[in-house]
Amino acid sequence: STTDLEGNPVDESLLAQYDLTMVNVWTTYCGYCLKEMPDLGELSREYADKDFQVIGIISDARSADSDESKAAVDIIERTKADYTHLLLSDSMIDSFVSEIYAIPTTIFVDSTGKVLCSSIVGSNAKESWAGAVDKVLEHVAE
Repeated sequence: STTDLEGNPVDESLLAQYDLTMVNVWTTYCGYCLKEMPDLGELSREYADKDFQVIGIISDARSADSDESKAAVDIIERTKADYTHLLLSDSMIDSFVSEIYAIPTTIFVDSTGKVLCSSIVGSNAKESWAGAVDKVLEHVAE
């Protein structure tokens, strides 16, 4: 459980609404993260009808009123990365973020939160992400 950028509580039920969720862990100071965010925003919009969502986890923002959260809002608006972004919580650190060794890191999970493939470390272009999403969506459909 955690909160979104507006301070609204969020839990794992957010995943249950979609067959596939791409979770992208990023920071406000990561140039590679910011570079891929416009592509992730486009991907999110283009795949919206395919039971797919993108969620960002801002790993350097812990509260909605922090400087990092304010910077994140500006970044999201500027890059049109208008998918859901979550603040880092203790339960996220305990469950999986503590195992992340580089930013950005992306994982794909199903509607129950089960991780579907290895973590992808580093940024990618939209075409690469689209190929990965298509492949994992095929797997989920089986």
